[in-house]
Amino acid sequence: MCVTERLVLLDGGFFVSRMAKHWAPKGRFSRWMKKVERKKMNYAHFLNKVRRTVFQDLNYIQMRINQAGYSNCDVQVCWDGSNGRNHRGKLYQNYKANRVPKTKLEDYDAGVYTNRDIRVDYEALNLDAMKLRKNFIGHYTKDLEADDLLADFVADNLDADIIIFTQDSDIHQLLAIHPGIKFHNFTEALTPVNNFNFNLYSDWKSMAGDASDNIPGVPNLGPKKATELIIKFGALENMPIDIFNNYTLAIGFQNHASETLLAYIKDNDKSEGWGKRKYGIVWSQIENKESFILSENQYQKLIAADVVENVWFIKESYFDTIKDYREIIALPSRLYSRKSKD
Repeated sequence: MCVTERLVLLDGGFFVSRMAKHWAPKGRFSRWMKKVERKKMNYAHFLNKVRRTVFQDLNYIQMRINQAGYSNCDVQVCWDGSNGRNHRGKLYQNYKANRVPKTKLEDYDAGVYTNRDIRVDYEALNLDAMKLRKNFIGHYTKDLEADDLLADFVADNLDADIIIFTQDSDIHQLLAIHPGIKFHNFTEALTPVNNFNFNLYSDWKSMAGDASDNIPGVPNLGPKKATELIIKFGALENMPIDIFNNYTLAIGFQNHASETLLAYIKDNDKSEGWGKRKYGIVWSQIENKESFILSENQYQKLIAADVVENVWFIKESYFDTIKDYREIIALPSRLYSRKSKD
């Protein structure tokens, strides 16, 4: 057995993604099931082949663990709970909406969403998600995500030698509380590098956005600019408030704005290419009478060029929304009491 001072933590999302791949229309499980349905393979043989595939995935992970120098350790496998999204979804309804089938998007609300219980899926294959092999110990809490369980393991073992197997970069922020953590993405060891302290990771990610979790961030900002701002100002509360201002063209002014833009091009002997080079995609959006959002900087540039008038726009601050995003991203999470876990 591994001594308690060493911990191997594994994001169960790896196995979920492998299952999804195998059950995809052209995946091996789907192909075999079609044979079962056509009575060209009996169900017992199907289950044996499925189990063999799962064990191949487990052997692959064990090989990577051995290569990392943790061969004698138990592996703590952390699974997403079926209601794991809810505590973050109460702050942001569309949290992880990009992972939901389009047919279910209209009624999606992460605050009340119930996901499939991965344990049931494994039981259907005569497998136990809580004990996939002798040294793989499963951890599941209905109201928490795998990230929460991983973060709590770290918070409870700050003096331990820890390696985390995950493809989720949000876990890297745990370096703020345990600088010695090692990371592995199931293919190779990783050494996360930031240009700012990891205790500001959630501030940065809330501004930059996170496409994998459907978190948009500050409109028109992006990771590079967010990094510059974090390095210069630090936490969100230290930022100039104008950074979070955004301007939406009121619907009633879309036609008027387009006509004014075309007149501006003609009166000033400018080409359409000039406008696009100077003002980017926003120029085309105005020209095409599309809806769009301007950052404070983009807005001021257009106002200065006398292309638009300030009365055409609705001003909105994203500051409180971005702070909510920060709470969603932060690990260990502050959105639940660790003492109240199942």
